[in-house]
Amino acid sequence: FKVQDTSMSGIGIMPDDFVVARRQRHAQNEDIVVALVGDDATVRRFRMASQLVELCPENPDFRPLRLPRKDVTLLGKVIEVRRYYEGQPSVP
Repeated sequence: FKVQDTSMSGIGIMPDDFVVARRQRHAQNEDIVVALVGDDATVRRFRMASQLVELCPENPDFRPLRLPRKDVTLLGKVIEVRRYYEGQPSVP
């Protein structure tokens, strides 16, 4: 997934970086995940709080997303970040 914003800049995940995620539907608290919220994919830190899922940014300029579990689909756990310094690879 190509990162679009600075919500995770506090841990070094920057716009135009690519995150590689292992496909899985479950996560542990504090995992960095790719999650689908509505039609939008987001990269955030995962936390379960009672019946809510918290998708927390690593940038104080962004607010955590607190949503009912049914409104969040976990696509995978981030296992790698790639950054290109010269040009961008073509992505289908």
